Amino acid sequence: MEWINEELPELVKISIKTEMSKIPKESDSQQLGYLYCHEMRPTNEANTTTAEEEEELTWIKVGRSIRPVARLSEWRTQCKSKDPIVRAFFPSSSTIDSSSENDTSYINGAQTVCSNGIKYHRKWERLVLLELSGWASIHSHSGTLSKIVCPDCKKIHTEIFQLRKGSYEVLVKPLIEKWMEWFLVVVVVVTIKWTHMKTDPIFTSLLLSYISPHLLLLLLLFIYV
Repeated sequence: MEWINEELPELVKISIKTEMSKIPKESDSQQLGYLYCHEMRPTNEANTTTAEEEEELTWIKVGRSIRPVARLSEWRTQCKSKDPIVRAFFPSSSTIDSSSENDTSYINGAQTVCSNGIKYHRKWERLVLLELSGWASIHSHSGTLSKIVCPDCKKIHTEIFQLRKGSYEVLVKPLIEKWMEWFLVVVVVVTIKWTHMKTDPIFTSLLLSYISPHLLLLLLLFIYV
């Protein structure tokens, strides 16, 4: 698999390669976390986009949390210029075990939240945000990587990107899952190999759900040969 899309801006490709080469911090393994994706709909009173932009573009927020459902409520009080519509949580129980009693269903047709997150979610988030910044610069009218100050809360939202409508299904979701696959194979499995750790059921389910068959074969050879 080609992890870095050649259509991305050169600066973004370099940043992604740099992040991929970094060893995850040990502190990032102390908590299990999730990534979430919201589509941000501008409220009527705060809508500053032009009619042309409104027709072509949408706002996508991808973030990280150890409590993804609670994070949504926090956002509603933090910035009122855009109303978050839940698109998905990652990992979701639909890819692991939809019958788990500890899973949490949520609104807007989003997938069920898995009862267990994953380690090293900060590195996973950084790779996703880096690539999304590149696509946002391609999709937006400005064509730049720069962020603007939110007119409502006066902050720069580094996790929100303006993308073409329909991008969640064809770009954002596959992108998040791609970096999860890289993370599981390259980061976590290497750790297992050299520290003789054993996988738990959640981790095993994630591997079988997300990685492609040829990578799974290489993975098994790497661990057991």
